[in-house]
Amino acid sequence: MSSTANASQGARARARAAQARLKADRVARDKRVEDATTAAYAALDARDAAQDALARADEQLVSALEQLRAEGEPVANIATLTGLAAADVRRMLSGQSKKQQPTATAGQSPADEHVAQPAAEGRPVAVAG
Repeated sequence: MSSTANASQGARARARAAQARLKADRVARDKRVEDATTAAYAALDARDAAQDALARADEQLVSALEQLRAEGEPVANIATLTGLAAADVRRMLSGQSKKQQPTATAGQSPADEHVAQPAAEGRPVAVAG
């Protein structure tokens, strides 16, 4: 075998080794992308479930506020009894509870959220603003 043939075989072996390293890097990256995407979908599913639970809790809250109102309690007393702001009690009793979440009067305020609509999957995404 000539030295040119040996050099050619050596170069081919080095090229294959380099290509194998690149392929291994691509496979590892693809796995990381898949894992992150899986985690994102799991989080979206969990958020959807939490939003459903929140909607049910809001309905129960409105029902309880309506019962207090039916007992003749004024809005100010309902606010005091529940720890909600009077404005939130009025809003929820007027049927506008789905537009905004109630705020607690104990100095806690929820973080502002803006909802964007991504092109993929049509799922709303909360973005801190």
